[in-house]
Amino acid sequence: MPPIQPADDEQPTTTLWGGTSSGKSTFLWTLPLAAYEAGWMVIPVDDESRRFLDNANQSILRDQVLPTATRARRDIHWKLRRPGTRFRRTRTIDVRMTDRPGSEFQNPEPDLIEMLAGSDALVYLFDAQREFVHQDAVAFFGATMTALLSRMQHDLHPDGRLPHHLAVCVAKLDNVPMVHDARRGLWLTQDARPPFAPRVADVHARDFFEWLCRDRRARAASAIRNQILANFSPSRTHFYVTSAVGFHAPDGAVDLDDPDNLQVRGGQYVLRSTPRPVNVLEPLVDLQHAISRGRR
Repeated sequence: MPPIQPADDEQPTTTLWGGTSSGKSTFLWTLPLAAYEAGWMVIPVDDESRRFLDNANQSILRDQVLPTATRARRDIHWKLRRPGTRFRRTRTIDVRMTDRPGSEFQNPEPDLIEMLAGSDALVYLFDAQREFVHQDAVAFFGATMTALLSRMQHDLHPDGRLPHHLAVCVAKLDNVPMVHDARRGLWLTQDARPPFAPRVADVHARDFFEWLCRDRRARAASAIRNQILANFSPSRTHFYVTSAVGFHAPDGAVDLDDPDNLQVRGGQYVLRSTPRPVNVLEPLVDLQHAISRGRR
């Protein structure tokens, strides 16, 4: 399978990277909600992308449940368009996202490595709480990284590192243990306006990621941190702390002692309130901007 290449300079390809239960599918399901809230239109380019968007919207907005997790490869192609105003020009971002089941990253097949190699940008989702319990994040990261380096050894950036733009997203800030850890480490702030959503400021996202990787519960997560810093150009690597489903805010304000927006009912994840994603759209906007700027 040949590497996936963008159709033209305005259509870079982004691939989601993360292990089982890292939140890749949820990231994709709630991306349109994040776009709508920020005033962007979401325009499906093909039938598969339209069906995915319809299914996500109906499941989340009507049924208040998360759609089923990724079982096979999904190629999503949307155009995000923010209409212009008197003082702001119209902006269009071509979003091509490829999602794979998390298990494929533990023993990556050649076609997955070709997909990663041919991508302009990668979005890596790091689930710290899963790592604290299962200690398996490095298994989903290390094998893929090794194979990708081998594949790209003759196509590196001039600085000797991988040529990709990378967004490292610390996922699931809405989980109660994550909120408690962020509060304990004095990383957590809250928005000044309702629903006063918790956040880790973008300027502290990298330090927060490294702090989590050094936690004694994470075991080998520091190896992930070291490989990211060694293998990706610092100027092309960005860090975020994300919550794809947002926070439970029953009375118009988030309770930091009860922020989790998901509950399990009948073996299915049910939303407690309509998601208001945090830092889901922003990594894609920043990546697209960085790629376009680099091509000028």
